[in-house]
Amino acid sequence: IEVPEDRLQQEMDRLTDYLRAFIGSAEEVKQALADRQLPETAIEDFFRRRLQIQALYEAVTADVTIAEEEVKAYYEAHPEEFTLPEQVHAAHILVEDEATAKEILDRLEAGEDFGQLASQYSTDSATREQGGDLGFFHRGVMVPEFEAAAFALQPGEYTREPVKTQFGWHIIKVLDRVDGRLLPFDEVQDQVRAQLLAMRRREVFSAFVEELKSQADIETSF
Repeated sequence: IEVPEDRLQQEMDRLTDYLRAFIGSAEEVKQALADRQLPETAIEDFFRRRLQIQALYEAVTADVTIAEEEVKAYYEAHPEEFTLPEQVHAAHILVEDEATAKEILDRLEAGEDFGQLASQYSTDSATREQGGDLGFFHRGVMVPEFEAAAFALQPGEYTREPVKTQFGWHIIKVLDRVDGRLLPFDEVQDQVRAQLLAMRRREVFSAFVEELKSQADIETSF
């Protein structure tokens, strides 16, 4: 299998550009490789062999196809892979002690704005300036105490008691929520087909390699 020189050069150039981002000029890259006893010819050989293997893989698996009924059957047998989880869009106010949290709750009850109170009091510097907004998240992302409280709320509701976690005391407000749903087949069929095709191609190539091994005398030396 012959590797086109321009294709090999593309790989070499890509490596050089990557290394220059960390090392410096092209000459400095070449010197750094020399210092590590990595001659340019060795790197060329590495990329040439990798491109040869890639070309061989493409040739061996070129005729692999996936039937439409296989795609549909996989989708129907693995609904969990194509189900979007339930999510909530929440904001929080994080403070260090329960007393402060209760004072903020009293102010919320009096009609003050959640986002303004978050900007004023929250110790979470990552969300404070956004009114405590955490964006959407699904189960398994937040610590258990926070998650349980957030998913118990409906849009517009906030926790009536402070929620204690390892980070401090939270007041949590849910801004929106999205129920979990199974994605329609039409939306994911291309993804499923590509996934099955990749799996089938790996199987075909592995069988090809095993067949080569079975016909060869292989010696291992240490």
